[in-house]
Amino acid sequence: MKRYIGGFLLLACALAAHAQTSPVTCSAATLSGTRSVVLTGRSLSSTGVFSKSYYGVGTATFDGAGKVTFNLTTDTNQAQSVAQTLSGTYNLPSNCAGTLTITSGNTASFTLIPL
Repeated sequence: MKRYIGGFLLLACALAAHAQTSPVTCSAATLSGTRSVVLTGRSLSSTGVFSKSYYGVGTATFDGAGKVTFNLTTDTNQAQSVAQTLSGTYNLPSNCAGTLTITSGNTASFTLIPL
């Protein structure tokens, strides 16, 4: 499998909005439930040769314990409107700057910053 790198963008992966008077402290438990998501990127070989553009829209379901599942409709320069399920893990430390790693359905790494 090729590894998607480059301009991945994880949008609208927001924590539940609520008024708060103290600073936000994050953890895997503070990110749970289903969120809308947009993923974009491109596939590059280990030598830097471009092979695929990628755009996916759908949902990400966070379990509050560090596991995530994406259900997407994806478009690439090779196929359009393909249903795709990705899953993996996420880590959200107290400073709210975490990581998300896809390990099933493809491979990818993201920076995760809940809004």
